[in-house]
Amino acid sequence: RQLARNVALAQGIRNQQPGSSIKAPDGTRCACGERASLLHVPSTMKLWPWVQRLFRFHSPSFLPEVHDEALFRSRNEQGEELGGGFWGSEDSKDLEIMRQGTLEWARDTGSSVVSGNCATTPTSLGNYAHIDFPNGPAGEVQSLKLKAQTNASQDAHLFFGTIYTVPNGLQSLGLELVIDAFEGTKSILRWGIQGEEIAEFRGRILERGQWTSLWVDIKSSGEVQVAAGESGNVFLDIALDITGTYDLTHGKIYAGSLGQKPAHWLLCRE
Repeated sequence: RQLARNVALAQGIRNQQPGSSIKAPDGTRCACGERASLLHVPSTMKLWPWVQRLFRFHSPSFLPEVHDEALFRSRNEQGEELGGGFWGSEDSKDLEIMRQGTLEWARDTGSSVVSGNCATTPTSLGNYAHIDFPNGPAGEVQSLKLKAQTNASQDAHLFFGTIYTVPNGLQSLGLELVIDAFEGTKSILRWGIQGEEIAEFRGRILERGQWTSLWVDIKSSGEVQVAAGESGNVFLDIALDITGTYDLTHGKIYAGSLGQKPAHWLLCRE
């Protein structure tokens, strides 16, 4: 490394001498004292509109003007800011495909990622994870709709409401959904964590070794529907009398599971 440094210093000193020049790849020579710089524009960043503007700004005035199409085709769409938004994608459709791919990767690996109205998280040991969606409900809403995917084989938990930490335990206000509880024999709705059971479905819902899709639709009027599978088969349907008490559509969303092996979740709020 010391030798390479000395060689670089020697070449630099030589290039600074009067009359010296540096030969460019195209055969031209840069006279000593000229301002020069090298900018590496990686990969598809050359297609970003702001890079095109940068190229035009630094184009030598003594050379014929080169249009964008002569080198790189500039993209037509960039978003609200000039600083980017395009990396390996052509338009908003490609960006959405990339976002969905990132979420699926995070779901499969058990990573925690939040993107738009979707989030991924691992859960285990009976602990609830608060899913903090950045784009929560604003103003008056009529329903809370959630789509979830999990690879839990049993005891998959979702909670809608608020969970409080108190000495030696938890307190909660809201609706708890447990899928394939009691060794996979039934799914239940309870008011509060391990609270009063208000509805049940007997039979297995979760698919062992695969991803199971779940849909939950909670209306401000108290109607609750829970469905499973790609076709959205409803297996729990109940009307709660909570008018004027607690609005579940503005409640927080939590996910959980039992057992030491983590269950992975992908949750999207509409």
